[in-house]
Amino acid sequence: MEKPRTITILNQKGGCAKTTTAINLGAGLVGEGKRVLLIDMDPQGHAGMGLGLDVHELDDTTYDLLLDKETTIEDVAIDSYVDNLKVIPSNIKLAGGVVELSSQIGSEMRLRKKLSSHLKSDHPGFDLCLIDCPPSLGNLTVIAINASNYLLIPTQMSHYSLEGIADLLDTVDMVRENLDREDLEILGVLPTHYDKRNKTVNRRVMKELEDYFEDKVFETKISKNLALDKAQSETKTIFDFDPGSSGAESYRELTKEVIDRLGGGE
Repeated sequence: MEKPRTITILNQKGGCAKTTTAINLGAGLVGEGKRVLLIDMDPQGHAGMGLGLDVHELDDTTYDLLLDKETTIEDVAIDSYVDNLKVIPSNIKLAGGVVELSSQIGSEMRLRKKLSSHLKSDHPGFDLCLIDCPPSLGNLTVIAINASNYLLIPTQMSHYSLEGIADLLDTVDMVRENLDREDLEILGVLPTHYDKRNKTVNRRVMKELEDYFEDKVFETKISKNLALDKAQSETKTIFDFDPGSSGAESYRELTKEVIDRLGGGE
């Protein structure tokens, strides 16, 4: 890759595996020799928790990065237990930060400027940045979208999960138009909670996704997998918890697809 790029993982619907994807895609990319920075933009703090951090005890978080002009990426990025996977964690402080940000002019540019400034250094310390969004289309998600080069949209395999896609894309278009981000691209749409037993629903939802997004739909599908749920409760990546599981294999396949779509890592 010529320079570090940023992928925001978003969907305003909860339960569609955003954080699971952020954690395991990050670990998968590390397994392919990449250095990864994961930024948690969700006040629930699950991305940091999922990598073994006690986020409630941390003083320096995403809140400080967004609200303190002097705080830099280096100040708040900390090592996770996975080598070469750094995290800027979040906690409940960020919920209050949303109110503060809404009253500040130019808040939608905060993260983009911080990342841009960091990438101008000789040694930014990562090849890819992933941003895990909250389940909403509010200010934090807009800030994350604006800081991105690419968007990855996990979508649960149910009819209801598709209903909010239009609102999500309207928000993306708003960022493109109002913040001069015509370069912003959808990297892919990821089918999640794929149930091989429910072929009728799978076919219908996949057809709707492919009719709308065409080749943007990833070939990889994240199936329902107990090991993924257990890995989350054990605060481990799927590769550490059960590397032979179907969940681990799916995230390996997704990692390779992501790298290919980014240009093969060259």
